[in-house]
Amino acid sequence: MSRVGIIRGMNGFSETSALRIWLSDDVIEMHLTEADSVERWLQDLRMMTDCECMCILQGKPIRTSAHNIAKVTSSARDNIYILRQRASSISADFAKLYCKLDSGVWDQIHWLCLSLTIRLRTFLHDCTSFVSSMPLHLFQQQHTVLQECARLVKHAESFEGMNGTLPPAVPTLKVLSGLGKTFNGLVHMVQAILIQTIVKSIQDSASEYNIKIAVNSVHCLSEDGNEMCRLLAKEGAIQSLLELCQQASLNSMKPVALRTVANLCNVAEGRQELERASGVEYLSEILSSPTSTESVKAEAASVIAQITSPSIDNYHHLLGFIEYMEDLLKELTALCENASSSSVFVISTSAIANITFMDSMACECLASYHTTRALVKGCKGGKASTLYCQDQVATILANMAVTEQCRKEIIESGGTRLLVSFLSARVPSYSGKESPQSSDSGDVQQAALLSCEKVLQKAAIALARLARDQTSAEHILDLEAIPRLVELCSNRRERNDSEPVLVACLAALRRLHSILGPSVFKTSDVEQLIRPRLIDSFNMCAKTKESFV
Repeated sequence: MSRVGIIRGMNGFSETSALRIWLSDDVIEMHLTEADSVERWLQDLRMMTDCECMCILQGKPIRTSAHNIAKVTSSARDNIYILRQRASSISADFAKLYCKLDSGVWDQIHWLCLSLTIRLRTFLHDCTSFVSSMPLHLFQQQHTVLQECARLVKHAESFEGMNGTLPPAVPTLKVLSGLGKTFNGLVHMVQAILIQTIVKSIQDSASEYNIKIAVNSVHCLSEDGNEMCRLLAKEGAIQSLLELCQQASLNSMKPVALRTVANLCNVAEGRQELERASGVEYLSEILSSPTSTESVKAEAASVIAQITSPSIDNYHHLLGFIEYMEDLLKELTALCENASSSSVFVISTSAIANITFMDSMACECLASYHTTRALVKGCKGGKASTLYCQDQVATILANMAVTEQCRKEIIESGGTRLLVSFLSARVPSYSGKESPQSSDSGDVQQAALLSCEKVLQKAAIALARLARDQTSAEHILDLEAIPRLVELCSNRRERNDSEPVLVACLAALRRLHSILGPSVFKTSDVEQLIRPRLIDSFNMCAKTKESFV
C-alpha cells in the first residue's frame, strides 16, 4: 500500500533546493537537485501548457499590417468609382430602351433587352468581386435583379410570336421599371457596403497612416455629388470625422476632416446627421480649444457657415445651436480679428453674417464682443479685397444697425466710414490677358455683378438704419455719403442698372432728409428724389418706366 510523505522545514537544505520524492510500497527516497525550484516547476508545466496555448493562438485572427488595411481602404474607394461608372453606363442602356419604346421601334427591343440583361449579369459578377463578404440583404437583392432580368427576357421573347402585331407598351414599361428600381437599389447597397469599409477604417484603425488614407478617401467621395454625400452621411461618416477631430494626436488630419464635414452638410441628410452627432458642440469645442491651429478653426468656421446659410434647402435651427451661439460668435470674432490671411477672414465673416440672420440676440452679442472693430481692422488691413467679402461685412453691419447698442458700436468703431467706402464698390474690369477666356467667364462676371449689387444695397441700408438721430446723420453727412447716394440714384451705370440698389439709396436719402432738412441737398435732388412719392422717384430713375392704365 502506497504512502505519501510530507516533508516540511528540513534543516540543512537551502531555499533553492528542490525535493523529489519517490513513493514506493515501503521506502520513501529523497533526492536533492541543484536546479531552482521555480525553474523546475516551469519545465514540468511546459508540456501541459504548450497544447493549450497553441489552441488559443490558432483561434486568434492574424492582424494585418497598416499598409494592407490602407490598401483595402483605397481599393474600396476605387471600386466605388468603378461601380458608379459602370452603373452610369447601364443606366444609359435603360434610357436607350425607354427611348425605343416611346418611338415604337419594336424591331430592336428584343436585342436591346438581351443586351441589357447580359450587362446586368456581368455587373452582378463585378459586385461580388467588390464585396469580400456577401451580406444576406445584398444576396437577396442580387437574386431579385436576376429574377427581374428573367422576366424581361421572357417578356421580350414573347414579341416574336405576335406575327407582326405591335405588342402593348405598358406591360413592357412596367417590367423595365421594376428592373430599373431593383438595379438602383443594388447599386446603393454595394456603395453603402464599400463606404462602411472606409468609415470603419476611420473608427477602428490604430494606424495614423491608415486613418489618413481613409479620411482622404471620404473627402474625395464627398466631392462627387449630392447623392454620394447622402450615402456618406447615412453611413456615419460625419460622426466618425467629428470624433477624429477630438483626438489631439491627429491634428494634421483635422482640416481635411472638417472640410469633408462641410461638403456633407450641403445636403439635408448631412445636416441631420450633424445634429444627431451633437455637431454644434464639437464645433464650439474646436473653435475654443487653445490647441486648435488657425487652419483647423477656419475649417470649423466653414462648417458653421454652411449649416447656417439662409440659401440651403430645409433650413432650420440645429439642435443646441442657440445654447452655443454666444460662444461661437465670440470665437468667430477672435478668428476674424486675428486672421492671418484674407481666406480665413472671409470664412469667419461669412459664418458671422449667417448667424446674424438666425436670432436677434446675435447682434447684441456682437456688440459686446466688439465685432465691428475686428471687421474694420480686417478691411483696413486689405483682407476684404473681394466683393464677396465686402458683401459679408456689409451684411453684418446692416443687421447690427437694427439695435441701438450696435449702432453706437458701429459709429464709435469707424464702421460708418467703412460703409460709405462700400458705396464706391465696382465690378473688376478685365482687359487683355487678364480677361477670362473660359466658357465660365460669363458666370464669373455675373457673380461679380451680383456681389457688387449686394455690397451697394446693404451699405445703403446700413446707413439708413444708422441715421436715427441728428448726430449720426451729421456724421454721415461729413463723410460725404449724400453725393454718392444721389449719384447711385441718378446714374444707372454706377449702380449697374440694379433696381434694389436704387430703392435702398432712395430710402437712405429720404431718411437723411427727414433728419437734416433740405438745406444740405440740392434743389434738383429734392425735387426728383425726395419730394415725390417713392414709386414716382423710382420710375424717374429706373431703367424702364412703367405705364399704369
